[in-house]
Amino acid sequence: MQIGEIPANFGVKHSKMRGDIHFEPMTVGMILDAAIRIYFRNFWLLVGIAAVGYLPQLLLPLLVALAQALDSDLSMLIIMLGALGNLVWWLLLYPWTLGAATYAISRIYLGEEADLWKALRVALDEVGTLFLTSLIVSVIVFIGLLLLIVPGILWWLSYSLIVPVIMLEGTNSQEARWRSRELTRNYRGRILVLFVIVIFLQFVAQLAAIGLVGALFENILLTQAVQWVATVLAVPLPIVLTILLYYDLRIRKEGFDLELLSGALGRSRPQSTLGLV
Repeated sequence: MQIGEIPANFGVKHSKMRGDIHFEPMTVGMILDAAIRIYFRNFWLLVGIAAVGYLPQLLLPLLVALAQALDSDLSMLIIMLGALGNLVWWLLLYPWTLGAATYAISRIYLGEEADLWKALRVALDEVGTLFLTSLIVSVIVFIGLLLLIVPGILWWLSYSLIVPVIMLEGTNSQEARWRSRELTRNYRGRILVLFVIVIFLQFVAQLAAIGLVGALFENILLTQAVQWVATVLAVPLPIVLTILLYYDLRIRKEGFDLELLSGALGRSRPQSTLGLV
């Protein structure tokens, strides 16, 4: 099977009369199965996007460790700079990675070819909106976590689809937050179950990889490098899951049609489809 080919049994069905692809609602098991299939059948593309976005996450700890080894008097300053770098990564590079993966997986879902560098370029056009929205949502979720944790979790689930909304509908930050809340309304429990399962799988895989290396070698830099590799390998799966959830909820709530997605991906900068549904 070539990259971009859609398996016939993971949430789409083919019309025998016209050969068209029609989306249909998926169960929790179908979504997990679809996410895993897409991940493995497009492994290098998705891992490549994650590797580009997560490169600073590899370099920052290595630079901090090197600087501390050379001059211990600068340790606190270096740690602060590292924390600032992580914040920039979380608010800017991480959303960019999510946006690029969203575009690539959307093309794959349509049975079209996806290119790593084109996906990164398309996401770069939306990086300002992705940054602003991520900043606002991070503040909202943080405040919610301070309010006995539960509100933060609920708000995190409500805003879990902001990246697909921005990339596929061309919305601004305010519209993206509203759309994500509307799409996830009454389905947050289902979303939570799916994310818990995937996060658990990620945690087990990363823990096993780090534990194995730690048992064989006593090298901090090597352990950090292995942790980075394990993270890059694990990151694409929840991204795929998020995109499939976006499609599934639009199907359930709006009778989402293939032509809408095709039209959105065919534009250099998608226009909002809010008025079309």
